[in-house]
Amino acid sequence: MFNNNGEVHHQFPVKRNDYHNRPAMIVDSKRKVVIMDNRFFKKGCVLDVYGNDGQFVRSFGQGLLRSALDLALASDDRVIVLDTDSYVHMFSEHGDHLSKFKLTFSLHTRRIAFYHSSEHVVLADVGVGYVYLHIYTKDGELVRKTKICVEGIDETQRRMIVTAEGHVALLSFQCDRVFIVC
Repeated sequence: MFNNNGEVHHQFPVKRNDYHNRPAMIVDSKRKVVIMDNRFFKKGCVLDVYGNDGQFVRSFGQGLLRSALDLALASDDRVIVLDTDSYVHMFSEHGDHLSKFKLTFSLHTRRIAFYHSSEHVVLADVGVGYVYLHIYTKDGELVRKTKICVEGIDETQRRMIVTAEGHVALLSFQCDRVFIVC
């Protein structure tokens, strides 16, 4: 945790699986930290919740998530999880499973974000030189999809956010760049 000046405020240990190679973390409005962890392959994925003081609060998602790819935070501190089986799951801030919907496409490089103004779920599939953006309602209805040609982008895209203005920004690991695609 950092303070407003960018200095380390405090830090705490978290449960960890050495097999996990796609870490993701979100922080809700109550400053609870949610961390994605594929702890045991036979049990699938769980999400661990910590207070901002580092105290473990709970885990959730066991038995529902096969292997999570990415997380996003929706309105009312709902947690959105993109799973490898092309499902998007919605959980309450307390870890209750609220809903899920199946994507209308298959992705190989997947990232998820939430656009708070419209309450849309935004998914990105990135390849060499292009980004497919798929926009869904929070109930799973496809709003639109589009392919955007982006010079210099590749599959090593690691994170995605949607700004308050609705711009999609992608972080590429391999070339150390941020791409604003729309």
